[in-house]
Amino acid sequence: MLKISYTPILFMLLTALFSAIGQIFFKHGSDQVGTTISSWLLNYYLIVGLMIHGIGFYFMISAFKYANLSIIYPVLATSYIWVAIFSSILLKEKIQSLQWFGMFAIVFGIFLILKK
Repeated sequence: MLKISYTPILFMLLTALFSAIGQIFFKHGSDQVGTTISSWLLNYYLIVGLMIHGIGFYFMISAFKYANLSIIYPVLATSYIWVAIFSSILLKEKIQSLQWFGMFAIVFGIFLILKK
């Protein structure tokens, strides 16, 4: 059995979390973009979303230093779960039962990969 440190797993979980937060900012920013380049480049929400993604990028690169890519990269799929939860809380989107099942399947799949 392959022994894996918890550090890269934690870093990838942080990457997923920051990615999901960035997506929420992108969603808010998308309401304000238009056909002009300035509506994109001067959009507060898009800029903040990119900065938050940048923090996640730092954690991802750090994680890559400590573990095999094929083992830790699937942890990034937890971003789908974070996005669903944040969308439910912040955007008042309803999570359907099939979505909950899908999130459970993601967690189970990651668990299987990490237990390899």
